[in-house]
Amino acid sequence: MTRDLQGKNAIITGGRKGIGRKIVECLAERGADMWVCSHEKSVEFERDMKELAQKHQVRIETVYFDLCNETEISNQMKYILQQKRSIDILINNAGMAYGGMLAMQSMQMLKETFAVNFFGPMQMIQIVSKAMMRQKSGNIVNIASVSGCENYGGNISYGSSKAALIWATKEMSKELAPFGIRVNAVSPGMTNTDMGNSRTEKQQTAMLERIAMKRIAEPEEVAKAVMFLISDEASYINGHNLVVDGGRLNH
Repeated sequence: MTRDLQGKNAIITGGRKGIGRKIVECLAERGADMWVCSHEKSVEFERDMKELAQKHQVRIETVYFDLCNETEISNQMKYILQQKRSIDILINNAGMAYGGMLAMQSMQMLKETFAVNFFGPMQMIQIVSKAMMRQKSGNIVNIASVSGCENYGGNISYGSSKAALIWATKEMSKELAPFGIRVNAVSPGMTNTDMGNSRTEKQQTAMLERIAMKRIAEPEEVAKAVMFLISDEASYINGHNLVVDGGRLNH
């Protein structure tokens, strides 16, 4: 594995498990130092990050905040910026899945889903992009979802929040490009994570029928898409939503 990210610093949210944990591992393998953000503090997570840092000889610092809390986000980003290190990569990975028909949704849960999936990432980008603008370079990747690309009943909260994130990605790519900052999104389909496996067996079977490859993605396959977008090989890709869904039949 080439260490082409050595000397680079990354911020990633939701790095404790699933796709986020695999992205952290890929970044470490390629030599990036990073701040890994999570909502939940645990001994296991701290140990895991310490072992990963030692294995790949990189610097990993854990940071904790609630994406629904603007003050916590602001304070922790201020803490990171005070370290006076370049911020080369921002990966907004943390997400919240909440399904159901609109008639059955509470406004509180709708707001919370948007806070985690959209408003939190927007605040992160607003703060971090200012540092990237000063250094005239940066890479931002938002983890969206195929749920934000297509419509089907019972997905109003999650799908709408991810659709908003995809649209904002395209908008921000135009605003930030003059400063040497690229902004892209990755939209995974069904993935082998706690979130992806939370569906019933009947729902899983129905979903597999819609996937041309007839299997779900592994977290590493999504992480590799992120690695491509932050690499020099993707230097002319900006404002793109890279769909990683195995060929969903109606997509």
